Amino acid sequence: MRAELDLGDGLELRVSRRRVQVIAGGGLHLRSEGPLPPITLRRADADLGTLVLDLDADGLGPGIGVAASVAGRELLRALEVHPRPDQTLADRWLAGRASDRQGRRELVSIPRAQAAAWLDPEAEVALRIDRRALEVSLSEAVAVAAFGLALGITALRYVFASRRVELVRGGRGLAGVLGLVLLPIVAFVATRWLRRRLPAPMTSPGYDPWDDDARALHLKALVAALAPAGASGARSRRSPGRARRSSSAASRRTPWGPRAGSSRASRSPRAG
Repeated sequence: MRAELDLGDGLELRVSRRRVQVIAGGGLHLRSEGPLPPITLRRADADLGTLVLDLDADGLGPGIGVAASVAGRELLRALEVHPRPDQTLADRWLAGRASDRQGRRELVSIPRAQAAAWLDPEAEVALRIDRRALEVSLSEAVAVAAFGLALGITALRYVFASRRVELVRGGRGLAGVLGLVLLPIVAFVATRWLRRRLPAPMTSPGYDPWDDDARALHLKALVAALAPAGASGARSRRSPGRARRSSSAASRRTPWGPRAGSSRASRSPRAG
């Protein structure tokens, strides 16, 4: 079986606590060396509570989505995972994340930089890639905090040709002039940080992933470069006492005040 992805105008992935949807640009084409007919998959939509799978495809029988749903439920049952409409697979993952008084969940925390990112569980996250940019947008702003300053961000965009990171501010966080000044500074720092990690072919001005025959290989190399490979080694060099103090300090604060359950009153910046 050989797979070819026709990016067409773009590739899009949408994720929420209730569903995952993939829109495969011009289609994912599957071709077999045997007697099986070619298959073109244009869209896949999976319910994370019921595991119902809806496919928009040519070359598949009408019951393939049902069969895949049944197979998925049986696999999860064997793993003793039982999603429900009121407790989806995403809910189970979010349940293990720290929460603040507003119900946001912690996505990532970097105690060394006193930084963290928090997101409303009801938010939908959309990732789209086209020949101009790779963009992550959110229906609810993600709260990014560092060194005591909080900023709400609703979209992050990486423009291939200019090799530039762009941010869109929204939601709660630093208001007025301070927020407007901080946003381009954060985007500039993120741009410099990312450029040092780009695979060589992606560093040329005017880069177009649609014209890059090895784009999948280069994107894979970029993901590998962004992975925190040295994080565990860095942590192992820190003394246990320092690690415990950093973890304790991080656990007491959120972008908008103390975590849920803290005895200190929650204080939130004004809405931007």
